[in-house]
Amino acid sequence: MTDREVPVLSADQPELQQGLQPPPPAMPPSEVEAALNDIEDAAISYDAEELPRLEFYLLDPDPEIRKAALDGMMTLGDAAASPLLRKAAEDAYSPQEAVAMLEAADYLELPSGTLSPLEKSAAETRLLKIPSVKPMQFEKFFMRDKAPAPAQSSVEPTPSP
Repeated sequence: MTDREVPVLSADQPELQQGLQPPPPAMPPSEVEAALNDIEDAAISYDAEELPRLEFYLLDPDPEIRKAALDGMMTLGDAAASPLLRKAAEDAYSPQEAVAMLEAADYLELPSGTLSPLEKSAAETRLLKIPSVKPMQFEKFFMRDKAPAPAQSSVEPTPSP
């Protein structure tokens, strides 16, 4: 073999078969539909007690069901899903799915975005004082610096002798 030749690999070679999982058997469409509905019902319950129900589907042979289970856990949004996702990532069907599960676990572990209000005493609070203006006083208040223009007369002054 010269430097330019590329070895041809065959799927029958044992070194390529190691570590690969066989393709999952196809599920009947009615079972897929039932699983997807079950996942949706669990996800929109927003109850952490539904996590084991979703965990069951994370390692399902059907990739559509696995993706729906991951999305369901994200929709549920409970940090308790993180250990379940990390455990499932160890047995994921592909590295891409494992990474997606780990990223979802990291996201769910982020702290809440809710901030508690700061407590301030009256002495620490600075108030901006805005004068109250009644509607009728509006022009007087905002036009107080501008004097009315002098009236012009149509009579010309006479020159003095």
